[in-house]
Amino acid sequence: MLKLVRCVLTRENWEMIVSSVSSVAPGITVWQMQEVSPETNRMATYRGVKYEVHMPAIVVEIVTDDSWLNDIIAKVTEAHKEGLIIGRSLQVFPVEESYRIRDGFMDT
Repeated sequence: MLKLVRCVLTRENWEMIVSSVSSVAPGITVWQMQEVSPETNRMATYRGVKYEVHMPAIVVEIVTDDSWLNDIIAKVTEAHKEGLIIGRSLQVFPVEESYRIRDGFMDT
């Protein structure tokens, strides 16, 4: 069965995790998001007016087979322990089916 591994990382260090898991994960999707959270947001002042700044984050998604799942989680946690990344979260979801829109191929 396929699994989706989603890592929410900081903008500064997302390249480290992508390079460390690229040897065991052939397909990686990376996208940017704005995280709205009291823990990660900060206050800024511009011309005397205070406003809240939403900190950007990078989401790395990897779809992998069960046989590679433990290797990918080990690489992510190893990079986190070494201080290479400041991970915000690591989530694993089951993937029941995937479809290719281009030619209609279904992978179960």
